[in-house]
Amino acid sequence: MEKQNYIINAGPRGTFHQSANYRTEPRDVDILIEHIKAEKPEQITLFFHGGLVKESLGIETALRLYPLLKTDNNLPLFLVWETGLIETIKNEILDVSIDKLFNTILRRTIQVMEKRLGLENAGGKGVSNWTDDKIIAEELKKTRPFDHMEKTPKIVAKGAAVMMLPSEPYMLEGLLREDFDSLLEHDYELKLLLSEQHKTGAKGLISIVTLVASLAKIGFRIIKRHQNDRDHGFFPTIVEEIFRQFYLSDIGSEIWGNMKEKAHLVWKNNQGLTGNNQHAGRYLFDHLAIYAEQMKNEGRPIKINLVGHSAGSIVICELLKEIAITYPHQKFNHILLLAPACRTDLFVNEVVKHPERFNKLHCFTMSDANECKDTLVPHLYTRSLLYFISGVLEAKGKGFDEYIVGMERYLNNKEPYNIDENLQLVRDFFKQEKNQYITSESLADALVGFRTTSLKHGDFDENEPTLESIYHILNS
Repeated sequence: MEKQNYIINAGPRGTFHQSANYRTEPRDVDILIEHIKAEKPEQITLFFHGGLVKESLGIETALRLYPLLKTDNNLPLFLVWETGLIETIKNEILDVSIDKLFNTILRRTIQVMEKRLGLENAGGKGVSNWTDDKIIAEELKKTRPFDHMEKTPKIVAKGAAVMMLPSEPYMLEGLLREDFDSLLEHDYELKLLLSEQHKTGAKGLISIVTLVASLAKIGFRIIKRHQNDRDHGFFPTIVEEIFRQFYLSDIGSEIWGNMKEKAHLVWKNNQGLTGNNQHAGRYLFDHLAIYAEQMKNEGRPIKINLVGHSAGSIVICELLKEIAITYPHQKFNHILLLAPACRTDLFVNEVVKHPERFNKLHCFTMSDANECKDTLVPHLYTRSLLYFISGVLEAKGKGFDEYIVGMERYLNNKEPYNIDENLQLVRDFFKQEKNQYITSESLADALVGFRTTSLKHGDFDENEPTLESIYHILNS
């Protein structure tokens, strides 16, 4: 089958309008349906790539996986819904990393947090008992800066130094203002930088006074996250909070929101719409539903499977929600999620609370230990993409440590996550025999269908044991 017959490209707002090189039109879907009628497969598997890749990579994934998943009984179809977010995130983070103001903010926040969290960095102290700038500069040259602090006992801010901090928020923030004011008072390079910004009218114009106030707010949030066990590690939490305070619009937050909207719009009802204005995913599914009903009436019902990688899990949840309105009795066979980036509240509302919508669900993702080792941007953000989504992009940057299904840390039933109702529902969901949560690296003697060894977020749709598991599940 030619690629135009098994790849459906969703353009702007989930429609058939062209936005890049590859284009799908309604007539292409019509031709696809005719192929399906001729082949009469027993199963149709809809694959949704991560919404964090550009069109060319989505097409590449489809071309690579089609021959691996295609059998006499199973026809795989691929919805490509390009957004290119991961490239945007990495490029924008790298752009921010060379900004002089960012680097000053980063160094000063590290110095204050080391002191107030009661941590000791390797090396000596500089003026006023702050860790020396040269020590910090050397640490920041490493691929994973301050990684040694992740092994420090009691790093979660419950040591003596933190217990001595003021409990009243305004007093703690006041203390942090004094810290930052003391550090910045003699930072003549910073003063010159701010002066130059003032002269040129540069974006992000800021004064020493407002900078100190903002840094105190950052420090306050970091300390509270450590105290409440909601941090993502010493260095990643600092980077997250700086991004949220100063650079949110620069690092993909808006694109992440637009991507989630597209995951919803691609399934919107096409009533009253014609031609390329129609929503591509919904057009495909409506035709599949008609065909499935015909086959059912002939006594040859077909099974429909859903496979989603990363943000593809959001597409699946939105599909379940939207389709249930028109096809309340639609039941999918297998749902397979690979490192799912969907929030737990969406997953609970559309999957956990509606077991009638599917037969079985398998989730393949990394253990939290490996999630922490998956470095999104060397030297700067030393956690995985899911950690970055959880810590920065979700809730339009207003939230932090947002609960993501593909992150094992939220399902360990330990404080503080053991009191959240949705997390408990997800834990109970995966205790059921028909639902499996499988983390890499799986044991060497794991049964077929329960194997995955992917150690990077983007590798699950390339990892051989994971693909073998998917093939086994779909064909067993």
